[in-house]
Amino acid sequence: MKVVGIAGYSKSGKTTLIINLIKEFQKRDKKITVIKHRSCGLLKNCPRLSEDKNSEEHHCEVIPETDDKDTQKYSALGVSTLLFSHNEAHAVWKREFTFEELLSHVDTDIVVVEGNKGARNYPRIICTDGKESAENLFVGLELAQYGKKIYPLSNVPQVNDVKELCNIIETRGFKLPDLNCGECGYNDCYELGKAIVKGEKKIEDCLSLHNNDIKVWLDGKELPMKKFVRDCFHGTITGFLKSLKGVHKQGSVKIEF
Repeated sequence: MKVVGIAGYSKSGKTTLIINLIKEFQKRDKKITVIKHRSCGLLKNCPRLSEDKNSEEHHCEVIPETDDKDTQKYSALGVSTLLFSHNEAHAVWKREFTFEELLSHVDTDIVVVEGNKGARNYPRIICTDGKESAENLFVGLELAQYGKKIYPLSNVPQVNDVKELCNIIETRGFKLPDLNCGECGYNDCYELGKAIVKGEKKIEDCLSLHNNDIKVWLDGKELPMKKFVRDCFHGTITGFLKSLKGVHKQGSVKIEF
C-alpha cells in the first residue's frame, strides 16, 4: 500500500489535484482510497472554522457525507472515501478514531490523504497556490510541490504533470507505523521518514513494519514494542494457547478485554 498526503490551504487546488490523480490511477487499474481529514469534526456552521476561531461556544450541526462537496466528488468517481476528524469518523464510529485504525479497514493500492497536515509518518505533495503561504507546510517529507507558485529554497521539485505525480506516488509513497520505537536508529518515525524521502534510507529500514509476529493495540493505538518485548508477548501467548485442548496450529489470535 502506497500512502501520500496532499497538503495545502483553502483554494490551493487540493481537490482538483486529487480528482486528477484518481482518474489517472483508475486508468492504471489501481485501487485507490481517499481519506479526508477535517480539523474541527464532521460539522458545519462551526465557529472554529470561521473567523472567530477562539470562540468558547462550539455549537455545530452534524455534517453527513452528502453535505461534504469534496467527498461527493471523490465518491462519484467510484473510489472509497473516508471522512474523519479528531473525534469521529463519518456515519459509523462516534468516538475518537486514529488514522492507523482507518487504514486497518482499507484494502487498496493507493491511499491519498487530504489534509491531516500534522502527520509526520508519510510523504506529502504540497499544493502551493492559495491565499495563504504554503511555506510552513514544508517539513522535510515533500515529494513534490504542485501549483503555479514555487518555493525555491525548499529544494523540492515542482511537478504539475499528473502522470508524473502518479509515478512518484507509486514509486516513493510509503507509511511508517508512527510507533517511534527507535529500532531503526532514529529517535522517531518522522526522522526516518525524512531520511527515506532524501533517499538515504528505505522503508525496509523500519524494523517494526517487518516484524509482524505480534501487535498490541490499546484504545485504538498500536503500542511500540522492541524485539525483546515482542518475543516475550509472543512466547507467552502462543505457549498458553498450545496447552489448550483442541488447539493444533498457530494462526491469527485476537484477545479483547
